Parts: sequence; structure tokens; C-alpha cells
Amino acid sequence: MRKSYFKILLMTVVFFTAITTSAQQGPTLYNFTADAQNWVKGYGVGTVAHDPTGGAASDGALTVDREGNNNANIRRGQGGDDTFIVLDRAVYKYIKIVYKNETNATFLQIRGQSRDAGTAVSSNFPTVPNVSISSKTTGFQTVYADITAIPAGQEITRLDILAKNDAENDAVGSKMIYDEIEFIESLPPPTYSEFIKNPSFDDVVGGISHITGNTAEFNKAIDGTVSKDGSNSYRMSFDKIVPTKINWNFTNYTHGYTTAIVENSIIEVKMWVKTSRTGATAPFRIVQRTKLTLAGADVKNPVAPDGDGSFPSDIQTSTNTASEWEELTFTYTAPGNFDAALFWFAVDFEADSDINMNLNDVVWFDQMSVTISDPATASVNDNVLEGINVYPNPVSDRLNISSPIASKISLYNILGKNVRTAISNSETTTLQVSDLPTGVYMLKINLDNKIKTSKVIIR
Repeated sequence: MRKSYFKILLMTVVFFTAITTSAQQGPTLYNFTADAQNWVKGYGVGTVAHDPTGGAASDGALTVDREGNNNANIRRGQGGDDTFIVLDRAVYKYIKIVYKNETNATFLQIRGQSRDAGTAVSSNFPTVPNVSISSKTTGFQTVYADITAIPAGQEITRLDILAKNDAENDAVGSKMIYDEIEFIESLPPPTYSEFIKNPSFDDVVGGISHITGNTAEFNKAIDGTVSKDGSNSYRMSFDKIVPTKINWNFTNYTHGYTTAIVENSIIEVKMWVKTSRTGATAPFRIVQRTKLTLAGADVKNPVAPDGDGSFPSDIQTSTNTASEWEELTFTYTAPGNFDAALFWFAVDFEADSDINMNLNDVVWFDQMSVTISDPATASVNDNVLEGINVYPNPVSDRLNISSPIASKISLYNILGKNVRTAISNSETTTLQVSDLPTGVYMLKINLDNKIKTSKVIIR
């Protein structure tokens, strides 16, 4: 009897140990550097494979060729090579997906299974919102899937990511390419560089064909000999006639948002500028304006007497006269809700003023970015992590970060790819960055839902 009792007890311990083992935390980052990391085809016609050089940095990527069928997908979890992909939904609320889309797909569908924490039976989890994506992209894009519809008390045990387009089949060989899939606790700070196409002017393929303007007075070109960071800059050369008016650069690239951004959101645009002037040495002025629309209708400032009825804009004057790079910041509020944005900028003109360009003057632009802040929190610093010091910056070897103990430190490249991660166990954490390519990076430090971001230059 005693032996039977202990046998039952032992079996019970083994059973609960098996459950506990199956509930171990699965990986949270898949960068496909070495292999497919147990992602497979879930169903449908198509081929899922690892491409060792298909990523944004010519490193690994996961590809899916749908072979003319719209329903092939990638899967990690039950039904794949591994038993479980166990993730605690109470911790992880979003999925970051870095992709390049050679297909006609226009949205990602997130499906899968979950179970009550500590149990062994999974079922289909609730429907989560589809994620809009760009079709036929030439470069990599980053999107975030919101999975908070899955109850916080559940563990995700299977994940399917489907690239969907129900209207038109793709030619065989058209692929979805996944460079990175990461489960994250919170969304990164709202940085919308995709608001501006080719913001660093380093994408030679994308180039500047999207920029038009009243070019009767200037020539526009990518300049591979001058740059603030990276390899190139955008050059406006006033080598046609002496300028007689404000010289606009209009982009024809409209960036859309699935969920409308609310009225009075604060839009902050940053760009680096420098000039070479043949005559006047006075500072010059740059105008930045954004065309906002909602469901295709213009969103403008109020008309007189409260406003001018124009799209929101700001104007900034340079402070240097020594042909050096300078960062200008433009800030304004959205006059209404908007779901699409179009970026414009100009070299200003004022009659009989030294700010004006002269014949053969040149203005360069580089490293443009946009942040959009919710008006309800824009003036509140409660979510900002204080006491952060990052040095040296620029850096070539070892980057030191002074931050509170237990801070999560993440370094992202210009494509949004996480290249370094650490948890601080002392007041100063050091990241070795000598093996990383030169350029601009974003450092994010997170602790107790407070975030601090800093731009880091590696040279």
C-alpha cells in the first residue's frame, strides 16, 4: 500500500513537472541569423526556407514563397518542429515584425492557439487586429501587431503569421521575407521615420525620385561625397539662376496609419542641414510642412482670423555661418485627426534679405526623422526614465550607459533591428560596439514602464 502511495505521488510529481517544463519561457527574438529557428509552413501551398543572406544587413532571413496561392503562412509552435512556443501574454503585448514584401499582400493576419497558464490544453486564441503592410516593397519595413486581445492570463502556444491578399494571386518566386520577429512588452517611442521616405538618403535604390518641386531654380541630387551620417545626403544646388522665390521639395510618398492619430498630437520633425554659400554668410531658413489627410480629405489649420487655412508647418533659422552641419527641429500640432501624412520642406526666400541663396549656393539635408506625441501625455514626464548618461558619443569601441540597476538596455540600428541587449546589474553598463557598422543608432532604456531614448553615433 505504501509503495502504491509513493508510486502515485511520484507519477503526480512527474506529471506536474512535465507541465512546468512545457510552460518554460520560449524565445522572444527570432532574427534567423543561423537557421529558421523552428519556424515552418503551417498550411497551404508554398515553401518556407532559411535564406542565409536575405536579411536587411545581408544576414539571415526567413522566406515564404506562396507559389501563386494566397494562404501559405509561417508557423511556430504546435504542428511545427517544436512542441510549444510558450509566451506569457501578461508580459508580452506586441509582436514586432521586420519584413520585405515582394507579393501583393496588403495585411498580416495573426492567428494561433493559447491556453490558461499552467494547463496543458490549447485552443484558438481570440481574433487580433490585422496589420496593414506595404506591397511590393524594395526595402525592409517594420510593423507592430497588437495581441492584447488575447487574455493576459494565457500562454501563447502556437503562432501563425499569414500575409494576406484575397484579390490577386502572386507569381511563383514572389516572397515574403521576414528579417526579424520579436515579442515585446511595450511599443517603442513613437518614431515615424517611415513618414519620410529614405530619410537618411542611403537607400540608393529608393533614391530621391519621390521628391519633386519647383526645380526651375535648383538641381536636386544624391551626394555621395557629403553626409552627416551614413554614406549620402540630399543636395539642392542653386546653379541655374539667382533664386527668386521659396524653393519647395514636395514628396509624393504618402504614409498611412491604420488607426487615426488624434487632433492636437504634437509633431516634431528633425533634420540636419548645412550650406556652402558664395556670397552672404548670414544664417538661412528652412520651412517644413506636412500635408495631413483623413479619409482623403485635407486636414488644415483653421481659416482667418484664427489661422491661415494652411497645412501645419514650422520655420527654423540656422545659427551657424561656417558651413557646418546643424540639426534643426520643427514642432507643430495636428489641427485635426489624420490617417495619412505627406512630407514637404523648402529653402525659404524673403525679398531683399541676406537669408536668400545666391547663384551657385548649395544646401545639404541628411538624417530626417519624425516623432508624434499624444497630446494627453506629451507634456507629462512621468513616463520618462531619468538619471541616464550615455558616453562617449560618438563612440567607436565601448559605449557606457549609466542607468538604474535592472534597466533593460536595447540598441537598434537605423532599420529598427535590435543589435545589442543587456540588463544593467550595476550603475554603469558597457556595450561593445566596435564590430557594428558605422552610422546612427537608437538606444532605448526601459525600467518599470519608464523609457529613455538616445541617439548614438558609431564611427
